[in-house]
Amino acid sequence: MNEGRWPILEKEFLAIHQLVKNQQRILSLLAASLGLGNPLLRDCMLEICTRLTSRIIAVDNLYYTFGSRTSGVDGEILEASSRISLVRRISWINLRNYKSSPVRHISIFKLRGGERLLKIPTIFDRTVQHLFKLAIEPVTEPFADRYSFGFRKGKCAHMAVGEIAAILNTKTERVRKVCDNKREQDSKYFVSTKWVIDVDIKAFFGQISYQWILNNFPMPSGTKRILEEWLKSPIEYQGELEVSAMGVPQGSVISPLIANFTLDGLEERVTTRQQTAMTNLKRTKWIKGKGHKSLFCQTQKTTLVRLIRYADNFVIIINDERLVEQYFEEAKSFLAEHGLQLSSEKTRIFPWKIGERLHFIGFIFHKIDRACFHSRITTQWKAGKRFTRRNLYVYPNPDEIMSLKRKIKSVFTENRDLSPYQIIKLINPILHGWGNYFGIGNFLRTFSLLDHWIWHRSWRYLHHKFPKTPRPILVSRFYQGVSSPRDRLWYFHAIWTKPSVGAKRRRANVVWITSLASMVKGVPAHMFRASRDLGNPFVNSTPFDEWNLQIQSYREKVVVDRKDNEFSRLFIRQKGMCPICNQGLGYLTSFNLEIHNLRPFFENSEVHGNLLHKSLVHSWCLVIARK
Repeated sequence: MNEGRWPILEKEFLAIHQLVKNQQRILSLLAASLGLGNPLLRDCMLEICTRLTSRIIAVDNLYYTFGSRTSGVDGEILEASSRISLVRRISWINLRNYKSSPVRHISIFKLRGGERLLKIPTIFDRTVQHLFKLAIEPVTEPFADRYSFGFRKGKCAHMAVGEIAAILNTKTERVRKVCDNKREQDSKYFVSTKWVIDVDIKAFFGQISYQWILNNFPMPSGTKRILEEWLKSPIEYQGELEVSAMGVPQGSVISPLIANFTLDGLEERVTTRQQTAMTNLKRTKWIKGKGHKSLFCQTQKTTLVRLIRYADNFVIIINDERLVEQYFEEAKSFLAEHGLQLSSEKTRIFPWKIGERLHFIGFIFHKIDRACFHSRITTQWKAGKRFTRRNLYVYPNPDEIMSLKRKIKSVFTENRDLSPYQIIKLINPILHGWGNYFGIGNFLRTFSLLDHWIWHRSWRYLHHKFPKTPRPILVSRFYQGVSSPRDRLWYFHAIWTKPSVGAKRRRANVVWITSLASMVKGVPAHMFRASRDLGNPFVNSTPFDEWNLQIQSYREKVVVDRKDNEFSRLFIRQKGMCPICNQGLGYLTSFNLEIHNLRPFFENSEVHGNLLHKSLVHSWCLVIARK
């Protein structure tokens, strides 16, 4: 720090990172044994917030997120050269009289109508929130709901999708009927239908009770005033300041943590232990008295109640119609205690039967019978015949598909002055992020149609970019001039043609548009379910790393002896570990991973396209790897 150099440029940064991890592990163990309200625990949290190592990690965490390029009301963004001054600025001496700055108001439109109001704090306020998050997150983790998958370390959206798919994909439960009526006995079985409660909370972030948060949210000793500053930050809108009377600023670093803590305990309140229900109480009592154990087992069933939550979105799945209203009222009463209420227009209670659809975090869960349903999603061709598989289908929401199309179209139309090479560089990150998230379940047909649509967009872009160039030249230059990674024709690509660079270097700088259909292998959605409790990731991250490695091996795509997804291939080869810091890489959809070229291309031109001299590392480890 005295030399004016960022610590990440030195080897000691890895030791700093490991030290903060060990402190979080100790905090999490203390919280599990002492409880959230223990004064000793609050003092330990305060000690972590005052350390220089924690301030360095807080600034570094913000720098490697997209939020570092988003400014607040002061118009400042986080540059590499300003990190050291920001570490000095958030010292504990300056935080004693901390006052939050106004937040910037941004409106974004929702896919299904309406708008969402985001409140963007300044870079300094976000860094302070990152600092306190290092101490608060490991403390709240032991008390979090097991089936809560949103914005938690060691959890992801695909786990929530896999959990719902595994429950809804099970065969129809059948329970033996034992009745006095002989005609009813001939039917032998009756069908037990699952019931789904699709809950939507009305204006969640804007309705949370201030008083409940101030009284219950765990903050370090003597820092409750800082939490109040975050909650009551004035909003700057059209040059005027407005003070909110309730709610949490959606868009800040600390808001997902507060949202999860607010709803933690809902699962324990709503769900109960698995209970045994009798199908015919009178007949069951008679059988039990006679000692017929085999018939007694056929007259009972196990009640399943599962609450799956992702941030403020959650669904309740029950297999007993008589208990639906009871659990729904329990959820309403829990939310009312925190100042929340349900949206009557969007909340649904329905039986899970053929033809029903469930919308959840961008996916559609659709139960289909082959005899009565055909569509673009379900219809497949085999041996010249059209057929439909009968089961649960999980595929992207059409609203999400239209949102991607609008984004891709805007890139092509608004950047016609850029070269095809630069256009591909802008589009590929969008396709990688969207494809990794929605590449689960029954997505192959949707991805294939999107690839065809993107190909048409690229062809229209080239015609507008080069109106006087003949078509054969465009084809030879941007589609068939270089052999593609998949050895297929009509693959949109571009070459960086800089005059001062040699021919070999130009060949190394060929980029191809990402093909969504070849990104990942089609894997059933229920296989993304975490089959066992992954435990506390702050104490032991091994279970999550094992689940992650298994999922990536499922999704690996192989085409013509070459693996299209470099990230997946490197992840499997390294067994999910970063070779620099020897820590887990995390889930592969993370934006904090980079491919490091161990040897420049001009030194090994014969290994073009080979991953022999590449490794997958964390973004913060990449600078160290280059030293």
